[in-house]
Amino acid sequence: MAPSADRRRRAIGLRLLLAFAALAAGCSDATHAKDAGADGMRGATDAMARDAAGADAARPDASVQTDAGRPTGPAIDAAVDDDAGTEPRRQQPRGRASLVDPYLWMPISADDDPFDDGPADTSCDPAAYGPEFFSTDLAFFVKTQTCAYLVARQPSLVAIEPGDRIDVRVWFFPLTGPAGSESHIALMVGDQTVFDQRIPIPADVGGLLSTHFVADAKIAAGTDVFLHLHNHGANSYDVLELSTGPKD
Repeated sequence: MAPSADRRRRAIGLRLLLAFAALAAGCSDATHAKDAGADGMRGATDAMARDAAGADAARPDASVQTDAGRPTGPAIDAAVDDDAGTEPRRQQPRGRASLVDPYLWMPISADDDPFDDGPADTSCDPAAYGPEFFSTDLAFFVKTQTCAYLVARQPSLVAIEPGDRIDVRVWFFPLTGPAGSESHIALMVGDQTVFDQRIPIPADVGGLLSTHFVADAKIAAGTDVFLHLHNHGANSYDVLELSTGPKD
């Protein structure tokens, strides 16, 4: 019985060995088939790349730089020609604009006052002037009860062009004070007086002072604008407007 069992074990071992050999042969064939397929794919890819390179060589180069430093080519040249035929963009028309900002008035010394009729008393309480709303207008007020004289300055916010209309509006309340005296309020842009009013005191009724005129010369933005006011008595003024721009 022992020899027969030994033969059976050898037979089983041989069958296992043959099975492993067949399995190994199948894996090798699959690997060769896979490699052949990959080689075929690489060949097709190389052919496509060669065809694309040939097409690029035959097509005009739209990105070639000319001596003028711009790309050339049919599509680009057509776009440039179309652009060259368009009209230049029109600027927006100028509107009216304020020459001053009520917050920017700064008091200056009487020595720098362009008007030469300042009073002997030049005292002025800083709380007696400043910005305020007068109805819907942002104005600059001066109360002469504690500020009998004020000269202030600021740079103009915009340029005045020849032909612009300059508008000025100032409101004053009823004026009280010694009979025979007067108040004086004036505005100057650069060396040009744009408003100059003298009001006899007393004046029982206040009102609006206004003027306008057409500028005959350009005045650059940033030009000094001066406000001069002196008054005898406890009175109030509001500078409502100093503006420029095209005529309506």
